[in-house]
Amino acid sequence: MREQDIGRGKRGWLEGWQDAADSLVWTIDVPQTGDYEILAVTEGGGERRSLQLDVAGRQLRVDLSPRWDRLTFGKVCLPAGSTTLQLRSPGAMPVRRFFSLELLRPEAKADLERRARKLDASTEPLVAGKYGLMFHWTSDSKPRDGPPKHYQDAVRDFDAVRFANMVAETGAGHVVFTTSHAGMYFPGPNAVMDGVLPGRTCDRDLVADLAAELGKRRILLWLYFHPGHDDTEWWKRTFFDQDKKKYFEQWIRIVSAIGQRYGKRIAGFWFDDAIFTYYPYQPPWEQMTRAAKAGNPDRLVTYNSWILPKVCEFYEVFAGESDFSREIVEGHGYLPVGGSGKFTGGPQAGLQGHITTFIEQDWGHFKRDTPIGPPQFTEAEMIAKVKDAVSRRNVPTIDAEIYQDGAISPATLSLLKAVRQAIKGR
Repeated sequence: MREQDIGRGKRGWLEGWQDAADSLVWTIDVPQTGDYEILAVTEGGGERRSLQLDVAGRQLRVDLSPRWDRLTFGKVCLPAGSTTLQLRSPGAMPVRRFFSLELLRPEAKADLERRARKLDASTEPLVAGKYGLMFHWTSDSKPRDGPPKHYQDAVRDFDAVRFANMVAETGAGHVVFTTSHAGMYFPGPNAVMDGVLPGRTCDRDLVADLAAELGKRRILLWLYFHPGHDDTEWWKRTFFDQDKKKYFEQWIRIVSAIGQRYGKRIAGFWFDDAIFTYYPYQPPWEQMTRAAKAGNPDRLVTYNSWILPKVCEFYEVFAGESDFSREIVEGHGYLPVGGSGKFTGGPQAGLQGHITTFIEQDWGHFKRDTPIGPPQFTEAEMIAKVKDAVSRRNVPTIDAEIYQDGAISPATLSLLKAVRQAIKGR
């Protein structure tokens, strides 16, 4: 049995379970006697697989789902003080992947849900736009030919008007623009980031310029934000490896400063790696979401759980990072045609349906002296997929590779124009 290594700053799942003799054991300190619901985040991997939990003199058992899911063993009364839990997989075949156990008092669960719903914003503006675009425009982005500019120079030279005109041609209702991916840079001023590591912000406020130009065209602007673990110099200054509380306090200050600066001009935040970098350390989700909504209570929030269950109650929109398959469009059966657009059940229950997928071969254009490759979908395929998603109020965000000067591939632009004509009739 081993933990999957998925990179610095992340906790992976356990895999390599051999048979019923393998087990995991925890000794925990229960703060107060009472009923606790015990849940498992796990991927069964096939039929006739189960988990058994020995706790407080009881054997609790749950049958596993083939895909990632959050499954409940039910409630058990735990005494205050030290308690041991032992987990086995006694089915015909062992569990494929196991990520976590969650222990939650029912009254605490109800309180979390109540507080979360008070922070919820309407997803209707997102749904009304039908579909959107994502651009991984980062410190690692490359031009079509020649050497790349330094990030601050590329920000200074970025043509926001040309970019907004291009997005308008595609018919996209929103844009997710990447900040802080690859190197931890921000395309505008941010005093909090300057205090962490000088030289990572910009004099030109490209975020404000993009928000203004896209806003003129009635296109919503979202910002993508990364934990920062891909940037060694930045990561050293985040306290993540020394003190998780300080890490999240710093995160809250940075995100709150962004939210306050741009107010209503920013419609959403797309937070990456939430399931692997944030969730394992019991982060202050409510405070994080309040920071994300600073300056605009109507701002939507996405915490990326990839293909695993949702990370908490304090957000509205499923990240949906996956391929553009029929199962993803249908929400594995939980996003019916003509429905509300919210998952009716399953591991993402209650979240707004949303898909994040790339249209070419990569999330961004990171190779020197090479053109962006062709789209992986034909016009007919792309139109059919987007139409199906729209009929379910499931919102696709289509990531397109982008050159450092802000241009995209002519072939991709042509395909997206065809989608606009088919979906929006103009």
